[in-house]
This record gives sequence, C-alpha cells and structure tokens, in this order.
Amino acid sequence: MKKERTWNLIGFVAGLILIVVGIVYIATPADHYSTSTTDTATFGADFYTYEYRATRAAAGNAAVAANNLRELGGKLALYSGTLFMVLGLGFALHFGKLVFVEKEVPAAPAPAEIPEPEPVPAEIPTAGQDLPPLE
Repeated sequence: MKKERTWNLIGFVAGLILIVVGIVYIATPADHYSTSTTDTATFGADFYTYEYRATRAAAGNAAVAANNLRELGGKLALYSGTLFMVLGLGFALHFGKLVFVEKEVPAAPAPAEIPEPEPVPAEIPTAGQDLPPLE
C-alpha cells in the first residue's frame, strides 16, 4: 500500500513538471533569424549588375527560408508545449486522484455458517452392546 502510494505521488509530481515544461515551451519564443540586405551594394558593369541581382535573389530566398523556419519553430514550440501541458494534466489528474482521494474500504465478508454438530448420545455403549463384532 505504501509503495503504491509512493508511485502515485511520483506520477502526480511528474504531471506537474510536464505542465511547467509545457508553459515554458509556449512562453519562450523561438530564436529569430536575421539576414542582412544587399540593397546598398553597387557594381560598375553589366556583369556585376546581373551578379548583384542573382545574389540579391539568393539572399531574399535565404531570408524567406529562414523566416519559414522561424515560424515552424514557433509552431513546434506552441504545439509541443500544449502537448506537454495536456500530458501533465492527465498525469496529475490520474495520479492525484489515486494519491489524494481516500479509498473506500470494502466491508468485511459475512462469516460462513458453521454447521451444528451432531448430538452426542446420552449413553455410551458398553462392550457387547450395539457394537459390531471385532474381526
């Protein structure tokens, strides 16, 4: 009984920890990616102008990819935090119920009926009376 209560208490505490971890995941924003712009770069010939446009397009694509990763990180933090909170709530409710709610003790079973003993004859037969012969 004591061992079962200890495990139930451990499960309850684990549920509370999962709730806290979920709140931390949701409250902590994902890291933000930073990209620098190349709007101030200038080149002197057409080749360099085309290179500049290609570099600018690549930098823009990298920035979009980084922003998408940041958004995915934020969603992942939100969803995993929510999952941890729900799991923690389930643990806390299940094991808290087992720890803090007193169990009903079942009633003792009714005693089995003891049959009445057969009455003892009032007279004890003596040798030769109503006894079968010895072989």
